[in-house]
Amino acid sequence: MEEFQSYFTDGILSKEQMQELYFSIDRQRSDNLDIDQLSEYFSPHLGEYVNVLSALEKLNVAILKAMDKTKEFAYRANRSVDDAINLALHHILQHLDSPGTYARVLFVDFSSAFNTILPPLLQDKLSQLNVPDSTCSHDSVKLIKFADDTTLIGLISNNDESAYRREVDRLVSWCSGNNLELNAQKTVEMIVDFRKSTVPPPPPSVMDSPITSVESFRFLGTTITQDLKWEPTISSLIKKAQQRMYFLRQLRKAKLPAQMLVQFYTAIIESILTSSITVWFAGATVRDKQRLQRIVRSAEEVIGRSLPSLQDLRKKRRRMELALLMTLRPPPATTSAQTPPLIHTHVLDARTAPPAGAQ
Repeated sequence: MEEFQSYFTDGILSKEQMQELYFSIDRQRSDNLDIDQLSEYFSPHLGEYVNVLSALEKLNVAILKAMDKTKEFAYRANRSVDDAINLALHHILQHLDSPGTYARVLFVDFSSAFNTILPPLLQDKLSQLNVPDSTCSHDSVKLIKFADDTTLIGLISNNDESAYRREVDRLVSWCSGNNLELNAQKTVEMIVDFRKSTVPPPPPSVMDSPITSVESFRFLGTTITQDLKWEPTISSLIKKAQQRMYFLRQLRKAKLPAQMLVQFYTAIIESILTSSITVWFAGATVRDKQRLQRIVRSAEEVIGRSLPSLQDLRKKRRRMELALLMTLRPPPATTSAQTPPLIHTHVLDARTAPPAGAQ
């Protein structure tokens, strides 16, 4: 009843009228209304809005299907930047296991992506419910999306980049036709190639401007490098955590209780040290892990209490992610193309050595 009142409290109905409405729906006096009961009661009163809600429901289903196929990770329950990074690395590492392969990763930048939407165009698309499954048409090209962060991954075999370059052209064309303005100056490409002799073709062009080639890129908060090493990411996390240690020491000087210091550490320092930890921890060197753990030990000395190790925190995150994946994954007999794949073990146990396919 309290939840019902909280949801429908808009100043129109008095408390007595709210109770009367509630009990007219909950005729069995179960004190536990479900969605079906609410829908059954309100449906006859919707009038012409029934068609509107029906269209919105179809649109929602279409968008969710498209988000699965285009690998859109933003605005979704139980999805994070870690999922997007892990899937990108999964595609790259799995592909590099084959001999004579490499990957080209295009990090696309848009100019004010959310400010260029044309309402008439959006209205027309919504009315048609025409949500495309993906802009990619080739299996060797993967599209990873997180809000307006778009990444195109070309999995190249036998030096054949035709599919990748074709998809880059299609992406540019699609953006032009849908009023999305590409920022050619900030769109960059990174090549991941562990072959001994490498002479990759020049990067593709965007709007007649050659794309800049980079050795590393900050992708959704995590620095990805050509050699897939994690030292730059870890160094950045350590620097941020050390800066926040100053405030922990100041709070200790102010004689705050140990429990409050632990809460501060967990929210302000530990959250930095464990940022995307399931992405990079397994591939970190022993030296980098020791550097990270020194921050934890310093915090323990300041607070005067033991704190969870990064190894334990990483294991906890892994268990949570695997449990979530299992709940999202239906039984084998009902597995479909829209089911999120279990991440390749190369991602969960990311390596620092070149893949087996490197030549």
